[in-house]
Amino acid sequence: MNKLDKIVPIIDAHLQELKQPGVVSIRPGYKLQNDWPTDQPAIVVITSKDVGRLQLPQQIDGFPIDVRTATEVEQVRYQQPQRYAMLAAQHTELRADAFQEFDPVAEAEGVEALAAFAPDVMAAKPQIPYTGPGVPLKSITATISILCHASPDAGFPKLKEFLSKTESKLTVGLYDFTSKHILDSVEQALAGDKKLEITLDNPALNPTADQSDSDTLDALKAELGDSLSAAWALVRSNKDISRWIFPNAYHIKVAVRDSRAIWLSSGNWNNSNQPDIDPIGNPSDGDQQTARKSDRDWHVIIESSELAQNLEAFLIHDYEVASSVAGGAGSARGSARRGDSGKFRGRGARAVAFLCSATHSGADDDHASLDSGSWRLLCCDVGLAELRQREALHSAAVYSSSQRRTGYRLCCVDRFGAS
Repeated sequence: MNKLDKIVPIIDAHLQELKQPGVVSIRPGYKLQNDWPTDQPAIVVITSKDVGRLQLPQQIDGFPIDVRTATEVEQVRYQQPQRYAMLAAQHTELRADAFQEFDPVAEAEGVEALAAFAPDVMAAKPQIPYTGPGVPLKSITATISILCHASPDAGFPKLKEFLSKTESKLTVGLYDFTSKHILDSVEQALAGDKKLEITLDNPALNPTADQSDSDTLDALKAELGDSLSAAWALVRSNKDISRWIFPNAYHIKVAVRDSRAIWLSSGNWNNSNQPDIDPIGNPSDGDQQTARKSDRDWHVIIESSELAQNLEAFLIHDYEVASSVAGGAGSARGSARRGDSGKFRGRGARAVAFLCSATHSGADDDHASLDSGSWRLLCCDVGLAELRQREALHSAAVYSSSQRRTGYRLCCVDRFGAS
């Protein structure tokens, strides 16, 4: 039993006390402090935007009550449950199934009554249990080159450089790939007889997309021919596949180059995550405007054959399983599908986590390269029963700057599958 499971019966026992008018939902979670999740388990009470201060206890049985205002989606679920049921049936990212929740509205309306408004947009299909490649994730102690960088400042320039050094093969697992300048970089980097093996999710079209994920695979097929091996990730809501492994999304962003180097990131290969700017190496007048509408994402490039081969085994396994399932072969066109913005869903999710820390000093400017200094890498197999949706530390960084001396602490977590 994880530490959140024991909160469920406590909520159930005090449900009438917590179920006050204006309460949207009640669930176990982690206490927020300054809008940042801590590791302290809590009873999370979501309240409507239009409700005043409720008379709730500060704690129950030693667990603090963490009161939060409903998000836009939660507000729709509260005020328009029938509309929400219809929307959630078609958009998996709207579903509140990462935690066990107590929903007063659903109880009042009746779960069966709400379900009647939700069209069956996903035909029943069998689930394939995730088995893994049979290669254990293991910690590695070695002297390793690690480059930590961030978007929009340095994301695409370093990704382009990483891709350009490909000598024979690139193995990739991605959630979304809709950027033309990244597509061009991949095609240029793999010119000749170089191989690309990619497993790709197929979410709804990103607002900044140059092309859909299907268009991306079509372009790669036209350019690389038989050098391309592509498959759709086996995500349940993808209508084009006959069986599924991942309930909501294949939310990975990892590339392995020549079994020797790894690119791991919180950001997809989209314009919003990797804009085509280089404000450090080649600044231009439009950089600030582009940066303001781009995401802040965090990336690491790690030079380690041992680690690269370890992680590549998982990527290859994902591809082999996906390509063996009807509809999984990604070279055929498929309809764009709404993915899931939650980082971790479902019990038993596993992850590979990288924790890099360093103190970099003596820099002459605030944009100093972070590939110097003393770095320590920890790679471990992490059970994510406690890292759920909103509380999941998918990719977090703590940045502090004192004049021109900079310290970084970077944590990147990405899911490889569910066991």
